[in-house]
Amino acid sequence: MKGQKLVKYAASSVIILSVLLPKAAYIAVVALLMLHIYQDKSAKLLGAAAANRPLAVLLFTVLLSTVFSHAKVLSVAADSIILLLFVFYAMLLADGESQGEEDYFKLLSCLNILVCLYGGYQFLTLDLAVRSSWVDQGSYGNLVRIYATFGNPNVLGGYLAMHLSFAVARLKEKKNDYFVWTSTVLSSLCLLLTYSRGAFGGFCAAMLTLYSLRRKKGLLIYTTVMTAAFIYINQAGTGMNRADLLALSSDSSSLYRLEIWKSACGLFLKSPLTGNGFGTAWYFLAEGSDKLMRYVLHAHNVYLQIAAEMGIIGLSAAAFFIFGMLKRSIQLLKFKAKLKDRHWIEGFVAMMAAGAVHGLVDAVVFLPVYGMVLVTYYTLSARILNKYDALIRKTASEQVQLDTQDEIAI
Repeated sequence: MKGQKLVKYAASSVIILSVLLPKAAYIAVVALLMLHIYQDKSAKLLGAAAANRPLAVLLFTVLLSTVFSHAKVLSVAADSIILLLFVFYAMLLADGESQGEEDYFKLLSCLNILVCLYGGYQFLTLDLAVRSSWVDQGSYGNLVRIYATFGNPNVLGGYLAMHLSFAVARLKEKKNDYFVWTSTVLSSLCLLLTYSRGAFGGFCAAMLTLYSLRRKKGLLIYTTVMTAAFIYINQAGTGMNRADLLALSSDSSSLYRLEIWKSACGLFLKSPLTGNGFGTAWYFLAEGSDKLMRYVLHAHNVYLQIAAEMGIIGLSAAAFFIFGMLKRSIQLLKFKAKLKDRHWIEGFVAMMAAGAVHGLVDAVVFLPVYGMVLVTYYTLSARILNKYDALIRKTASEQVQLDTQDEIAI
């Protein structure tokens, strides 16, 4: 029991760092892995890792793209980060039998509140480093875009949309959860203050997905109020509105994205099958246009990023992984038995919808600062899916036995 508690506290420490000090979380994962090895849990970790075949296939394509990489040193460095994320996933999944998702989500909600309070502090005190590339100041004026512990408003926006996917879904069943209520209100306000159009589009996709699953009018009212607030606060002193789709054609950030996308397409065409190597896009993108800065952190589009780095094989593996998870989730939501943790599955589907839409204009999922917290939310959802997969198999087996007994009786 002491060993289990120690692992739980260590895993919780990694989760805390993933939100408050994201880069330090990777060091903590190494320590957590050593603890698992010391407790002789290596076989359990391998079993948990191998059980998710779509994820294993996706990891294999990452390694395959490294073999054919045009900058192998960069790919190996990126692979090390991915492997640490995969190890944390396996550890969090393997210890699922002794640890409750409810406790973890309470921890995530508390962390979310701290992040939002820090973001509010940045907004009120202007204690932040505002980069000119984050907004076209000539068209929209000076906007105070918060980023809290994530270093970038778009990354913070993606994190907030992800948390809101689970929090709002949870409130439908646990209306007296004051931690979640507080985190929902604060996350909603901070999402507006990121001024991230991509993240807000992802948020709307998540809320509409939840509405399609629950048909609760409150979701539509909440989304409508948030949309009106987003349009209002984006109205700059110049009279232009960042939320105005017609203004995108003259927005420097949108035009810059177009240049990045053109370069990413050209990069994909250079090696369409296996890609140019995982973790290399930031290094090669600038070569495709003289209008780009020397280094571009990512392709500002998840799908183009995967295509450029891992080619058609990587895109196929990613599609196999995403649609496989969606299929499992929908099957469980259609399951006739009442699911105690239905809100987890709904939140997971909403999170995927948010990521799919946000991924059209950003690729924050490839940034290390975002990776560990994303794996946390994903793994906790995977634990719930695994739990109910087993329930469905058991129910199906019992039904077969009953049908067999009826046939014998006849």
